[in-house]
Amino acid sequence: MLNALWMPLTFQDTALMTIAVPAETLRLAPGNHVFVLAVLASISALATMFVPPLGGWLSDALRRRGGSRRAFVAVGLLIDVAALVALAYPGSLIWFASFLILATIGSNVALCAYQALLPESVPRRDWGAVSGIRGVTTLAGAVLGFGIAGAMPDPRDTFLAVAAIMALGGLSLLGVGEGVYDDEEHAHVRDWHDFIVVFVARTLVFFGLIMLQTFVLFFFRDVQRVGNPSAGTALYAFSTIAGAVASSLYLGLLSDRVPRKIVTALAGAAMAIATIGFALAPELKWILPFAVLFGIGFGGVISSGWALAMDAIPKLRDVARDLGLWGIATMLPNVVAPLVGGWLIGLFHGTRAGYQAVFGLAGFSFALASLTVLRVGRQPLSSLWACPMRWTAVAANFIWNHTAYRVRGWGRLPRRRGPTLIVANHQHDLESQTLVTSITVRSGPWRHPLFTASSRRMYEPGFLAMRLPWLRALLRRVNAGQLFLALGMMPIENELGSRQISALAWALERRHGSQLLSEFFEESVAGQFPPGTRTSDLQRRPFFARSHDTVKLATLREPYRREILDDTRANIENDLARMEEIVRRGGSFYLTPEGRYSSDGRIGPMRGAVERLAPLATIYIAGVSYDPFVATRLSMLYRIARLDDRAHLTKALAAIRPVVTSQLLGSWLANGDGASFTADEACAAVVERIASLPASLFVDPELRRGPQRLTRAALLVMEQWKILERVEGDRYRLSAIRRHPQFPQVEDIVAYQARFLEETIANVAYAN
Repeated sequence: MLNALWMPLTFQDTALMTIAVPAETLRLAPGNHVFVLAVLASISALATMFVPPLGGWLSDALRRRGGSRRAFVAVGLLIDVAALVALAYPGSLIWFASFLILATIGSNVALCAYQALLPESVPRRDWGAVSGIRGVTTLAGAVLGFGIAGAMPDPRDTFLAVAAIMALGGLSLLGVGEGVYDDEEHAHVRDWHDFIVVFVARTLVFFGLIMLQTFVLFFFRDVQRVGNPSAGTALYAFSTIAGAVASSLYLGLLSDRVPRKIVTALAGAAMAIATIGFALAPELKWILPFAVLFGIGFGGVISSGWALAMDAIPKLRDVARDLGLWGIATMLPNVVAPLVGGWLIGLFHGTRAGYQAVFGLAGFSFALASLTVLRVGRQPLSSLWACPMRWTAVAANFIWNHTAYRVRGWGRLPRRRGPTLIVANHQHDLESQTLVTSITVRSGPWRHPLFTASSRRMYEPGFLAMRLPWLRALLRRVNAGQLFLALGMMPIENELGSRQISALAWALERRHGSQLLSEFFEESVAGQFPPGTRTSDLQRRPFFARSHDTVKLATLREPYRREILDDTRANIENDLARMEEIVRRGGSFYLTPEGRYSSDGRIGPMRGAVERLAPLATIYIAGVSYDPFVATRLSMLYRIARLDDRAHLTKALAAIRPVVTSQLLGSWLANGDGASFTADEACAAVVERIASLPASLFVDPELRRGPQRLTRAALLVMEQWKILERVEGDRYRLSAIRRHPQFPQVEDIVAYQARFLEETIANVAYAN
């Protein structure tokens, strides 16, 4: 009984659009029937494009409030039956088109709620079997539609017959229950990959199907010169359905036992072979075997394909809405295919070649659908749709970084490299964006991003507003997390003991809804805001900046502190598991495992992510040095090399870093006695230190060529930054305050550079 109404619904589709409507079009517009039918079919489909998802959404909403899906179906059937009766007395082409559109709207209103009854009434494990039954009833409706429409001399009699059968079919609702409504959470975008794949495959199938269905009657009339084209179309349809009935139930059952996508792909391949074969030899003697083969494939597509679509529905809470969205895959070809087919036939002036082109294009569409459906279950590393955005971001960053800064690099990664981990030392924001874009431009990958890890704060509302204060009014409530994910940036929690007030409030609000701050926080935090302030108020202008102050987790009240700690542990594990999956599947991942910038020049402890990812990948290290003294335009140098000695990653990373002017000059100044010096003395000291360096260290080639020129340039910049001060004419002396504006976290940039060089030299044995 759950599948009984499919019979009249399919009966209407086949009888109307394959035979009755084209035949009536010949009567109403005999001189321009191909063009009129193409436009009529497209307008009708366009009018109903939005009915399934909108009707499904309304049906879900009413169901959540205790409403009946069966009543929703009945309303659609009443509209449909009334319009079908009116089609028998059109009066003119305009009225005929209007009633056809109304009938199609009514049937789709009924359909959008009716198709949700099955998954709410049948366990998922039996969807393939029930899908096969659905296929049989659908085919039975097609047989009935072709039989009655082909036998009736007047298409207006067909419209009345369809109205009667649709009304009788509606009585089956009396024997159907409402099923069990599943009120689980909404689906998330990341779960929709298979849904989109099935949607695209179904669109391709129906594009080809509508091309055939719309013009096959005209093929028999205009090319084969059949005296009764309606009967010829019906014979072709019966041959197709004979094959479909033989395969539908069996392949539906089979799809419960083997991968559905394989069954669906093979069924689509049979349709493609039959259609392309008929395009190459469109003779009446071949029509029956090709039609049977086509039907065998068609039976598999409508049975296992429907179950495959049900498997792809992310959550059943909005099943009618999602099936309505899936139904657009049927409606969209109804808009496009008749126009394309009509254009092709017109291009060849209605000759046999035009119909061959239509059949060939339909076959190609079926073949492409079979290849597409094989992507089900193969979640890509990244979205194909995000590629243009990623390419734009990479190009813009690459150009900016190499214009605003002086960037030089040595070494590269192989283009074909498999699972790869790239580890760099961390001193500044510049190295991450520069290395990611430089590696992408020079070594790829192009299809997928070079993945990186970034703080979870970037995936919360207001992150961009804090970074772009001139747009703060527009961005305070914007969560740019999906943008960062599309660019290949993976979240990781790096703030364990403290966090911004806004971050804690947002995390708790997602679980408990908007609450008073005093409910979540101790008075030391809640008291910073006016009484009655709620968590949702923190995104308002008066509180926004203050809400981004960092506080200890200890300022949270219980049990909320425990919730945050538990969520943090779970998030870290999930984040690391996602990174592992990316690398395991062949992705390239860039990491700065220290987590925080070095504040003293030495490489910090390597944190957990590298330990999880290293065993899965080939490791490349990127040793980064900055030369902050030689010019006001920050200079960055890096070297990339494969890491073979995994036991000494930190040591090898330290040893590979380029030696630059700032390190040598900083080492001499930091280890001196603090006395004043001249530029000549500084130049001599740098030259001497270059000569004493171990031969296996990499020295900036520009420094080797002109150490005195770079040293003098560095002294001038250091004086400009007030790191050095002039004494006694042309002599210099270190200032008491030695800060550099590009490294605000560093107290003494001179000592920083000295310790940096010291660590590089200490690990020279591990230099590549």
